[in-house]
Amino acid sequence: MATLAGAGTRTRVVLGVVALVAVAAAAVTIGTTGPTATRTPSLPLALASATAAPLGTLGPPSPAPPSIGPVVSLMPTPSPPPALPPCPSETEHFPAGYAAYHTYAELCRAVVAAAAAHPDIARLTSIGISWQGRQIFAMEISAHLADGTHPPGVLFDGGTHGLEHLSVEMPLAIMGWLLDGYGKDATVTRLVQTRAIFLVFDVNPDGAAFDIAGGRFHEWRKNHQPNADGTIGTDLNRNYDDHWGCCGLVSAKPGSSYYRGGAPFSALETQAMRDFVERQVFGGHQEIRAAVAFHTSGRLILWPYGYTRTAIPDDMTAGDHAVLVALAKHMAKLNGYIAEQASSLYVDSGTARDWYFGEQGIYAFTVELGTGTYQRSSVIASETARNRAAVLYLIEMAGCPSKAIETSAASCG
Repeated sequence: MATLAGAGTRTRVVLGVVALVAVAAAAVTIGTTGPTATRTPSLPLALASATAAPLGTLGPPSPAPPSIGPVVSLMPTPSPPPALPPCPSETEHFPAGYAAYHTYAELCRAVVAAAAAHPDIARLTSIGISWQGRQIFAMEISAHLADGTHPPGVLFDGGTHGLEHLSVEMPLAIMGWLLDGYGKDATVTRLVQTRAIFLVFDVNPDGAAFDIAGGRFHEWRKNHQPNADGTIGTDLNRNYDDHWGCCGLVSAKPGSSYYRGGAPFSALETQAMRDFVERQVFGGHQEIRAAVAFHTSGRLILWPYGYTRTAIPDDMTAGDHAVLVALAKHMAKLNGYIAEQASSLYVDSGTARDWYFGEQGIYAFTVELGTGTYQRSSVIASETARNRAAVLYLIEMAGCPSKAIETSAASCG
């Protein structure tokens, strides 16, 4: 139940991962936190050199951040995480007309190169491993990576559904804006100095890889974890433990595209997301205060809840509802999207958005990008760019989300 956004609802393990990215022969040291389930990868990946072409124009290594006010340190600086294998060799490609989208191997090389170019403000980790053995990459961008402090955080994730490739490009675009703009753009510099921005680029790398297998699209939504009846895959956005399987567009049948899984968090990928988010709790408070799960399509901004059409159910306060609505509507003014309650689109349950808010107290939204599922490469630049102002606004508001409805920051402490 979300009675006050930003407050945790159960005991969590504290994340102790603060390290600079080490660069050697164009490879970057990245840490891993494995999933809780045991599995044997059904498709081991060939590993090759991490040498990469950078994403876009990431620019030279970042300048030292200007001095800002202190942030209270709640945890000591931990030891560096263990190294991971380098990026895999290319095993798939997009159909003609879609070549600008990132395959898994291209994504890996892009984020490794970006972290290597900006080691003082970008830390790349793996938060888990998919069923087929692919790393689930996350990057934290902040000027406070090495000082043990925990500024207000905001999370952006993409790629929950395999066929929604534009949703992977959005976190990559945010990475480029922040790393390129630091020390050059006053707004970006200030945000990186005062926030922790978390990017999970591709929650479902197996699903995305299968969707383009053989150089054609397969309209594949789920992950690629086998089910007991021989079917394949769980809809990750029905597998979170918030009103799991209760209602709406969700199925208990393993063969369905909307299969909820055998139990909440039965998928390795949702386990990884759960553990990652729950580790961002310091001193009893969730560091992540706002979040967006990117999907396609419809140019929509959806606030919780999706499991009910009731605007303010028993597990939401009127104050939190007002903040959610105000944040969503302001973002919609900035990007030209339509803001509405998630269930206005359709009722669903077990979603990341509802779990972020309902269980973690994070002001969370689903953003549906673009006008179709398979949008050609030509739309990537324009559709991501139209969201820039909305993204920067939410990063700003993560410092005190209630300022969306109040003129004072007193309620944020």
